[in-house]
Amino acid sequence: MKLFMECNSFKAISKEEYDRVLGIIIKLRIFISSNTSHSIGELLIEDHTNDAVSMLVDLKPEERFPKFQSEYILLANKIVLKQSQYLNSCMKHFSWIIGIYSDMIPQVIFKPILEYILISYTPYFNGEMNWDIPYAKKDDFEKGLMKVYSTFQNWGGENSFWKSYKPRFINI
Repeated sequence: MKLFMECNSFKAISKEEYDRVLGIIIKLRIFISSNTSHSIGELLIEDHTNDAVSMLVDLKPEERFPKFQSEYILLANKIVLKQSQYLNSCMKHFSWIIGIYSDMIPQVIFKPILEYILISYTPYFNGEMNWDIPYAKKDDFEKGLMKVYSTFQNWGGENSFWKSYKPRFINI
């Protein structure tokens, strides 16, 4: 239904009606996505992370922050702790959001979170530790971490390792 609405957004109904119906579809999707969970935050906590990320993608950019700030903090926490069977999806979405919508994200809250993400993955990229993180592809993480560092740096942060890091798995 959501795909149908997106593909036929302005052909059959007005923009206002489209936005209203799409909002209802997204709310219903959140409601029925899990037998035990009814919110994106609960889905993240119960590690139905793929459903949660999918729902976060559906949100309008202006609704992501501050309405779903807690959910993005939970998503970042999963990345830092390396604890999700959907870790790759977490990094892909989180790094995309902070790269594209960095102007909408509260820096005071998220700048330290970005720093913790960078610190927690440094040993895997400086050779101290082997990449043994389940559910995470090193090349995808490298790309995500480069986006994380770019936003962190744009916000006035500095990390000596990531500042001089040259990507090995991706072409930027």
